[in-house]
Amino acid sequence: MHELAFNWVVVTYFFLGGMSAGSFLLSVAANYWLTDYKPIAKKAAIASFVSLALGLIFLLADLGQPLRAWRLFFAGNPTSIISWGTWILLIMSVVCLVYIWFLHKGDDKKAKLSGYVGIPFAILTAVYTAFILSGSPAVELWNSSLLPILFFTGGLISGGALIMLISMMSESTKPLVPKLGKIVAVLVIVEFGLMMIELVQGGQPDLPTVYIVLLWVLELFIGSVVPVVILLFYNRLSTKLTSKPYFNAIAPILALVGIYTMRYIVVIGGQA
Repeated sequence: MHELAFNWVVVTYFFLGGMSAGSFLLSVAANYWLTDYKPIAKKAAIASFVSLALGLIFLLADLGQPLRAWRLFFAGNPTSIISWGTWILLIMSVVCLVYIWFLHKGDDKKAKLSGYVGIPFAILTAVYTAFILSGSPAVELWNSSLLPILFFTGGLISGGALIMLISMMSESTKPLVPKLGKIVAVLVIVEFGLMMIELVQGGQPDLPTVYIVLLWVLELFIGSVVPVVILLFYNRLSTKLTSKPYFNAIAPILALVGIYTMRYIVVIGGQA
């Protein structure tokens, strides 16, 4: 295989950035719109910042000379999506920290303001990577009009799945996991539907066999169908297996695997 412009490190950064955006949006929604989920708001906000920080570590590692990363802020090109992304990530990081601070202090008015300010930057964090890819018109897989929507929905799914896993560890938030699971299941169904539309409209992508297998087996079946069945029909599946504590973690973990696989296929498979 020829040398890749974007490797697995970039895939992981894309994945963590989307997860951060999804966690932040979930936190704001839980705090101010879906107040039944308010107990998960602080956890989701912290998860958002940690995910973004980890993503930035992978991004810096990909740069090769991370100590020179500061130059990106002063040598920006107004027509470059990457230059815009540098500032989006910086602002998102700062706003997320401010939001967490005011949540911790119990200053609801300022927390709400900073949360609302962060919403557009969270959305941009989730989708701007798709526009980076679309800047290479020669790569067929990167020139889908649905790619930004897929990346955004994928961010919501990964953020929701992460918060499900975190919420399982606390007695105060554990009761919310089944309800949160239903939301994640709906989002996975939406993502699955978008993928089917993409495959119907554009046909099966011209990829090496290994990526076709990853698409149909790991992303669409194991990472989509299986977690949706578990999350939507959990009560009906009640068995000795479902009574085990670790069983609750299977669906969100598989959903995370599905979203990572989607990004891997798009980024790496697109260059194959």
